[in-house]
Amino acid sequence: MEKALAAVPQPLLHARVDLVRLSGGEPVVIEVELTEPYLYLRCEPQALANFAKALRELL
Repeated sequence: MEKALAAVPQPLLHARVDLVRLSGGEPVVIEVELTEPYLYLRCEPQALANFAKALRELL
């Protein structure tokens, strides 16, 4: 997972790396998601404020 994210040259606010293990046990990346259309901002009262703060700090 760290290797997949290290390939992105910009700082990220969100990333999801999906892995599976092959029959020999080695992990393989099957999906890297750098955007999340929903972000679950309505599920946590502080989520929108936290996201806005993180975005301001990133910019």
